[in-house]
Amino acid sequence: MKRGNKQIKILVLSHISELLGGAERSLLDVFDYWSEHYNVHPEFILREPIKSLAGEIKKRGWEYHAADYTFWSDGNPPTEIEDIMRNAERNKRAVKKIAEIIAKVKPDLVFTNSVVCPWAALAAREAKVPHVWFIREYGDLDHGRTYEIGREMTYKDIDTLSDLVITNSNTLAKHVKKYIDKNKVTVLYNPFDLD
Repeated sequence: MKRGNKQIKILVLSHISELLGGAERSLLDVFDYWSEHYNVHPEFILREPIKSLAGEIKKRGWEYHAADYTFWSDGNPPTEIEDIMRNAERNKRAVKKIAEIIAKVKPDLVFTNSVVCPWAALAAREAKVPHVWFIREYGDLDHGRTYEIGREMTYKDIDTLSDLVITNSNTLAKHVKKYIDKNKVTVLYNPFDLD
């Protein structure tokens, strides 16, 4: 039985569009659960080129929007000034496109999945729509990613751009609370379907 009368529209940014690992699978698990138990309607923003995650979203009757963006943390970050500038232009266009999607969808909140790209958070801030950031990984410590502006500044930006920050473990919550207002941080264990 679904709780709540008013439908909550959530616009969700996935850092990729391929159904590869835990971040994408647990994202689906969360919204499967929320859609079944609460009056939640998600729409997704997927990174181009569109891949297998789109099929799983469509199978559930949800919609998605495509956008072209890069990451603010990478295992092999660009070092050439031309590549850095090209990525900056791509991401500037992505924020503008996401702002247009927000204006069209009119979500109650915007949700960023994973720590690797802030583009929906920036667009939500501009549109004055509440933003929730679900951090599922350390980024640098577990995946060897380099933050363009360093770990501390990255997390300070996450703090500034988010009304709520969710982590998937107490250990990760303890880590992000070094940089983010501890009152904004909460832990959510995913309702995994192990089958």
